Amino acid sequence: MERIKLNLVDDPDLLVNKGDAWIVKGREDNLQLVIVCPGCGRVSASAGNHVYNPDTKSYHPSIVHNTDLGGCGWHGWLKDGEFYPV
Repeated sequence: MERIKLNLVDDPDLLVNKGDAWIVKGREDNLQLVIVCPGCGRVSASAGNHVYNPDTKSYHPSIVHNTDLGGCGWHGWLKDGEFYPV
């Protein structure tokens, strides 16, 4: 399977390729991501208590592009700057 690497962009208009992500401030100033899904390539915003750690280039908990919300169903992790499917 193709490995998708994280590519941080500084403008949401640059979210075009799988793995592109834009950092936004979430609840309690936690860093969250708007991501171009590694599965289908559509832009998806995280919901809930996700936290991006810029030091480790990791995101927790796991990412789910929920089919109930129109996503493709991709489920996986961002760890050390790479997306890994479950």
